[in-house]
Amino acid sequence: MEGRLVAGVKQGVALVAGNISTCLGDLEATWAAMLAGQTGLVKRRIASCLTPYPLGLVAGYQGRLAGGARLQTFLAELLATVPPLPPQTQLFVATTKGAVDDLTRKPNGHDPALGQPWTLGESIKSTLQFTPDPVTVSGACASGSLAVIQAAMAIDSGRCQHALVVAVDLVSEFVLRGFDSLKALSVTSVKPFDQQRDGLALGDGGAWLVMSSAENLCGRRGPLGRLHRWGIGCDATHITAPCRKGSGLGRVFEQILEHPSGRPIIVGGINGHGTGTAYNDAMEMLVFDDKCGADTPFCSVKGALGHSLAAAGLIEIVLCLKSLEEMKLPPTVGLSCSAGGRANVSGSGTLPLTAPSIISCNSGFGGINAGVYLTTSE
Repeated sequence: MEGRLVAGVKQGVALVAGNISTCLGDLEATWAAMLAGQTGLVKRRIASCLTPYPLGLVAGYQGRLAGGARLQTFLAELLATVPPLPPQTQLFVATTKGAVDDLTRKPNGHDPALGQPWTLGESIKSTLQFTPDPVTVSGACASGSLAVIQAAMAIDSGRCQHALVVAVDLVSEFVLRGFDSLKALSVTSVKPFDQQRDGLALGDGGAWLVMSSAENLCGRRGPLGRLHRWGIGCDATHITAPCRKGSGLGRVFEQILEHPSGRPIIVGGINGHGTGTAYNDAMEMLVFDDKCGADTPFCSVKGALGHSLAAAGLIEIVLCLKSLEEMKLPPTVGLSCSAGGRANVSGSGTLPLTAPSIISCNSGFGGINAGVYLTTSE
């Protein structure tokens, strides 16, 4: 899915409503906490790891970290905030591992298939009483963005009028041990785009987004924003590391910025993947400078929320709608001294968008990269 696929729609797909659930709360609570420079990451010791790591766990859910019982409770609370939608709404679900910890240990009295990637879509479809078969997207840490792109393409092609994208991943012992073996976890605090960054942190996360060809769905006077363009690229350099030159992410930006009419695409800001790992952040900054210019403001939210894998992209897209509403990027929590002395990355304070538009991008294992271009108008 690269290169010359349709990379945008003329009028833009309407982004009608959305919400998130993170270690800092729902959309409004998370946004307010980030603006105040707060983080939801707390250092914890997990039995299967010798080292305590910062984790962004959502409190109040019982059961194994990424077990079916905890995942279903988390999802039920998140989905309770979805407004009434037509039964013909097309569902897109993004997850990487689902309730993976139930596959490594026998669950207590629960069906081990509960909450797994191959059952999650049907479960959500049943809960919301939709009729079309759900589409499940599992494309590593770009899954949330890829699901939004697939929904936009379905709406643009006329295959559906309305779409609901749901993304969820919880911290799991399975994934934590994997990142631990890669030495990719921060043992201190997550510092995206910082000179002293030393790794990422995992966090619980979930989000939903209503997308439509109609502006007045859900009783709103107008959409929160519009999705006009997108890009998908894969560098296939390494199973876990990105291309040092950012070739895959670079192609994503080229697809977004290449308008068929030749008109320039104005980028007011960038919400980066910004995991806090050495190679991810370095290649992102290289691409941002090369494709958008060294003055374009950018940020990362993962110092506040941690990395929620498949949910990260959708959480960040919904947060971008808040950025467009208030015309500013939130602080990059954890950043104290930017790599290369950059002044265009948000640190302890916000940065104004230079135009009412923003690119949100994500990168994942296998060299998968995806990005979307959002605006406030047609």
